[in-house]
Amino acid sequence: MDNNNIVDIELLKTTFENLGKTQQRRIEDNEEKIGKIGVLLSGRFDADHCRRVYIIVNAEYKILPGRNREMLESRIKAHFNNQISDQEVSKILNIIVFNLEEVSEETDFLAKQVHANMGLGGDTAQGDEVENPAGEFGYSATNPIPVSGIDRIDDYFTKLKRITGESITYNRLGSLAAENLEFPVDKYEIFDSEKQFVATLYVYAYHGCMTGKAPRGFRLVE
Repeated sequence: MDNNNIVDIELLKTTFENLGKTQQRRIEDNEEKIGKIGVLLSGRFDADHCRRVYIIVNAEYKILPGRNREMLESRIKAHFNNQISDQEVSKILNIIVFNLEEVSEETDFLAKQVHANMGLGGDTAQGDEVENPAGEFGYSATNPIPVSGIDRIDDYFTKLKRITGESITYNRLGSLAAENLEFPVDKYEIFDSEKQFVATLYVYAYHGCMTGKAPRGFRLVE
């Protein structure tokens, strides 16, 4: 492993450990996944090692450009010192991303969602908008805010502020079909810092990358 990869891994690990201190609930939720990985590997690796791999690969899945199943599986195998089988590697990746060991090809819709959610499809759209958008960005189900995975929706809304810089809160109302998109679009109501309704926004979680665009009346803040 070259020095750049070592630095990348240590940076990713430190970043997610720091995030964990401020997002304890999310880390606690992920303990279930870490436990499943430990059970799958039948005690061949201790809990701390499984936790470290989970943190690193979860980070790589979320932020590395051009990630795909082959690349992520190769990283998992390397993190476990090439001591696990290809089948175990595939199951671990499914656990990390979807909390499932197996993704049945018979359940067509779920299988397609799995690929889209991970940005694995070769035809997965890139860019700040969905393909063939119609209507106003963010305000129309046919031109929703595109993000690269269901777990990235919270990441996007954490950065989204009103144009004045005021913080927002949000509540998911459900999902619906859009005629120009293959997978469901999620509908959210947005509130200001005083809990007053501001807008209804639509989000599409099956895009190839995270948009850098904000809807009218909002802006993104790092």
